[in-house]
Amino acid sequence: MSFVATVTISDPPLFQATFDAVPDAHSTLENYHYVEDEPGDRRYVFFCWMSGCDLDEHELALANDPTVGEFKTLADAGDRRLYRIVTEPVPDEWMMLFPFFRDNDITVLKSTRTVHGIHIEARFPSYDALQALKSTVCEAGSDVEIDRIRSAVSPSLGENRLTEKQREAVALAARRGYFETPSRVSLGELAEELGVSPQAVSKRVRAGVEKLVETTLCRSESAETLSNVRR
Repeated sequence: MSFVATVTISDPPLFQATFDAVPDAHSTLENYHYVEDEPGDRRYVFFCWMSGCDLDEHELALANDPTVGEFKTLADAGDRRLYRIVTEPVPDEWMMLFPFFRDNDITVLKSTRTVHGIHIEARFPSYDALQALKSTVCEAGSDVEIDRIRSAVSPSLGENRLTEKQREAVALAARRGYFETPSRVSLGELAEELGVSPQAVSKRVRAGVEKLVETTLCRSESAETLSNVRR
């Protein structure tokens, strides 16, 4: 079963000199690919938005970064700029994330970079794939911190929230003993107190309980998975 994990990878080999020189810089990856003119001459091309710093200082740092071959400004939005950055040829022994993701069917949903490392939200096909990422990165001399794991199909936080009417109906049903066996109150009595029809109460209670159960189970599953992977 697939899931979504947020991880932080420290000490990546590319662009570290740039972020050390401009520690407030924040990069958001928009796209990437690589070019290989001949075997062993692979260069990575990144399209990323840079913000949070003096962008002129950032460009000076890029120009002095030994891992950067060339760069070009594609768009300037004032407080942020979009760059096309081409790396110098990457040594074969460097562990590059994106080929690893491709080979292991890992889908990157969001990728940002700060002086502290690469922060990635990705969909993993299995827990083995996450374990493989952790092992491979650690063997390459970097470190992986697993920040969060959630179900790949769980709703967003907004979708998980009960509406005011659902919360009111579920809370009243619980207080009046509707969920006890046998129930101490009927839907009709709840409906009368709320001033709506029994059908409306039934719908609100059912939808509210479903959201509560789904949220609780997803959190429990994510916590268990996170504990297992960190061992």
